[in-house]
Amino acid sequence: MAQAVQELFPGTKITIGPAIENGFYYDFDSEHRFVVEDFKAIERKMLQIVEGNHDFVGKEVT
Repeated sequence: MAQAVQELFPGTKITIGPAIENGFYYDFDSEHRFVVEDFKAIERKMLQIVEGNHDFVGKEVT
């Protein structure tokens, strides 16, 4: 979700994204004022990202 929002609304910052009992949520800091119509665009973008079959590479940072 964070990647989708940042790609659709450049400049948006992720402020928090913890796991909760039934999933997770994100708070965003953005100049964009989100409206209900944005949710479908975000969902479509998330599906595009998932369908992209991207490789995940682990990286240890100290």
